[in-house]
Amino acid sequence: MSSRKCVACFRLATSTPKTQRGVVPRSLNRQQCRWNSSSSKQVPPPPTRPEVVRKSWEWTTARVLLLAVGTGISAYSVAKLQNPSLRVVDYARADKFHKPKYGSVKDMEAAIAEVKAALSEDAVSIDDEDLRAHGFSEWSSINIDTLPVAVLYPTSTAEVSAIAKICHKYRVPMIPYSGGSSLEANFSAPYGGFSVDFAFMDKIIQLNKDDMDVVVQPSVSWMTLNETIADSRLFFP
Repeated sequence: MSSRKCVACFRLATSTPKTQRGVVPRSLNRQQCRWNSSSSKQVPPPPTRPEVVRKSWEWTTARVLLLAVGTGISAYSVAKLQNPSLRVVDYARADKFHKPKYGSVKDMEAAIAEVKAALSEDAVSIDDEDLRAHGFSEWSSINIDTLPVAVLYPTSTAEVSAIAKICHKYRVPMIPYSGGSSLEANFSAPYGGFSVDFAFMDKIIQLNKDDMDVVVQPSVSWMTLNETIADSRLFFP
């Protein structure tokens, strides 16, 4: 080592108390005290930078919910501006209501003829008593003067599908009829149309005990259903 003392060590030694002079602090490493033999200048120690502690972003439940709500509100706002149908509609204005366009009387008569050909003559009834029974109910709090133009009695899903295709072709309303209680005018026919009575579709197709569900036809009553599946220890409330 050179006989000349390190300037950094000398300054530290002279700046410390007498009892500690000549003692090099441990924080001053050998690289800082090394004398550059190739030149007469001391190699300065590298500058130190303060450590910056950065907190990592944590995805908490509250932040996730806040982000989801914000994204939903933003998406709805953009869609509402672009799609006029999502805007608030003033239903007090008469021009906001559009009366449905159904077939004429001739269209419904043609539809009756096609239903008879697709199902059978017995599957269609235009009897006045049948029409009144399927368009008026003493149990209902509301009744209207209009009655259906015909009552149809399908016996299978295929026949219901055939009826639906014919009604779509001639723009004839379809009114389903099952138990017939109609406490709120459920089977009323304000535009005429066909009353589809499911009296002959009252079978229980399949009971899935493990899944706790059952496949039935439209006219199965809940009392009949519970009596039939009583052995499974399940019931329909």
